[in-house]
Amino acid sequence: ACVGSVLSRGYLSSARSSPPTWPNYSLYLVTDDAYLDDKFLAKIEAGLEGGVTAVQLRLKHVSTAEYVRWGEEVRRLTRIAGVPLIVDDRLDVALAVDADGLHVGGDDLPWRAARRLLGPDRILGCSTYGRADLVREALSPEVRADNLGSGAIFGSPTKQSSVPKGVEHLGPLRKVVLEEAAGRSVPIIAIGGVGLESAAACI
Repeated sequence: ACVGSVLSRGYLSSARSSPPTWPNYSLYLVTDDAYLDDKFLAKIEAGLEGGVTAVQLRLKHVSTAEYVRWGEEVRRLTRIAGVPLIVDDRLDVALAVDADGLHVGGDDLPWRAARRLLGPDRILGCSTYGRADLVREALSPEVRADNLGSGAIFGSPTKQSSVPKGVEHLGPLRKVVLEEAAGRSVPIIAIGGVGLESAAACI
C-alpha cells in the first residue's frame, strides 16, 4: 500500500521498450520537490523495493549543494537496488554524484554539448515533447539519445504547466522514432500523471 501510494502520487512513467535489460525503463520514477521531506529517501527506497527500475532525480528548487547531497543519498539507494540513477537537467550534479545518466529538456543544456561532456557511456535522455524535429535532433549521431521523453501524457500535479497530450500521440511518436533511430532500440518514456490506474494504457 505504501509503494502504491508513492508511485501513484509521484511523477511516474511507463516505458515502451524491448524485454528488460539494463537499463530497464519499464517503471521509471521521477522525483519532485513537492515530496522533498524527511521521508523523501524512504519513499524512493519503498519504490525500489516495489519494483521501480530507474530513478530520475528531479529537484528544481534546491541549491546546487543540496542537489548534490540528495543525489549522493539517492545514488547509494540505487546502487544497492542495481538500478540507474538519472539526474534531471544538471550535468554538474550528475557528474558530481557519479550518476548513470542525465535527462535534459529542449530548453536545457544543448543536447550535443550534453553528450560531449557526458561521454558515450552514460545514459542521455531527451524530452522531445512529441515533436519530430526534436526526435531527429535527439537521435542524430552527435547526440545519440538513449531514451526519449514523450511529454506529458496526462495532467500532473507536480508539473501543472504541462499540456496533456494523451496516449493517442504515442503511436505517431513511435513511428517517427523508428524512422530516425537507424536500427537502434530507443525507448519512449511516457511521462506525466501516469499512475497505477493509467500505466497500462501507455504500453
